[in-house]
Amino acid sequence: MNGCAVVRIAVAAAGFIRRSFTYRRPSPERHRAEKRALRDARIPHEMNTPQRPDWAGHPVELGAAWTLRKGDKVAQRVLVSHQLGWELRLMTSDSLWSQVCRSSDEVLETHEAWKVAMLSKGWIEGGETTS
Repeated sequence: MNGCAVVRIAVAAAGFIRRSFTYRRPSPERHRAEKRALRDARIPHEMNTPQRPDWAGHPVELGAAWTLRKGDKVAQRVLVSHQLGWELRLMTSDSLWSQVCRSSDEVLETHEAWKVAMLSKGWIEGGETTS
């Protein structure tokens, strides 16, 4: 069997076999090759993102930008520090949307896109907030 050890596993409950499957342990040569491939694998650039230098280990609210209203519902956009940049949070009376942005340009683009989308769906400006 290609140098593989076969192990039969059966799970029994109250005397009845519920599940049975076969686990094939890889041969030592294959195991070493897989280990070597994992060790030599390169991390893609987008996954190798540095953390922000002033990260305190927990998010800090940096301020609210705007408040929108629709009937008795209120939506507020808040900027929060994040380990990888900034987090935009859009909090309404019944839900929360969140997006992590890695650049200030992305923060501004997302901020404007959310506001335009909500205004187009009937939300009205309820006064700008500054914090």
